[in-house]
Amino acid sequence: MKNNDGKKAAGLVVDLGNTSIRIAVFMDGQLSDRYECGIFEVESFKKTFHDKMEHYVKTYEILGVAASSVALPDMAPHFTKSFQSFFPGAPVCFISGNMRKLPLEIAPGFAEKNKIGADRLANVMGAVALKKHPCVIADFGTALTVDGVDAKGAFMGGMILPGMATLLRAMHQKTARLPALNVPEKPFEKLFGQNTQDAMLAGVEHGYRGLVRETVETLKTTLCGKCALLATGGMASRVAPGTGLDFEILPDLTLLGIAQILNTGVKK
Repeated sequence: MKNNDGKKAAGLVVDLGNTSIRIAVFMDGQLSDRYECGIFEVESFKKTFHDKMEHYVKTYEILGVAASSVALPDMAPHFTKSFQSFFPGAPVCFISGNMRKLPLEIAPGFAEKNKIGADRLANVMGAVALKKHPCVIADFGTALTVDGVDAKGAFMGGMILPGMATLLRAMHQKTARLPALNVPEKPFEKLFGQNTQDAMLAGVEHGYRGLVRETVETLKTTLCGKCALLATGGMASRVAPGTGLDFEILPDLTLLGIAQILNTGVKK
């Protein structure tokens, strides 16, 4: 649908993560016109963010903004003010970790319904929107989150573990002599490292595959035996294929989940 200016009516979906911000336009049930940028190079981020917002202003009539800020919750007011300045009159809704305020089914047993990561909740809403449940969702980011969704689309809970890069960083920070290393772009297939660097890379590469398999298989078996395995997050395409598990990689799962509140809103 277009307005009198010829602009397409759409929603804006925002995922503020640990190291980057991802934004996409949500229109006719689909995500498009994506933007991603690191958030810690402040001056570069300010410039590219401003330019992209100007693009959205010129191209679309933004009717609402749905956002998630799991990494920097204190930044939510700042970004809310920014979005309101670019899109006057458009409501801005930030997902919190409060499950009771979201269009989300919750399995019994949660003692606290307001302290779950917003990214995990968005992943569940995305899986339900795609009718992928029952499922186990692995989100490969700075941390690895593995969550279960039952056949009714209810969030069961899950596990949180270190991400691959986090493991390498921890070894460097918590020891005297182990070097600082980055995760290689391609899988490190050497099994026996014959120097310290290669031994670290081999250990993390192959050990991490085992960690993922054990975690996912345990939840899968407990949940239903046979169910969909969904992978998302920045490291999904790098890590998931090497686990030997039948993952369906869905890079936009979190964004799609956040988009579900554009129509339903967040309960007061």
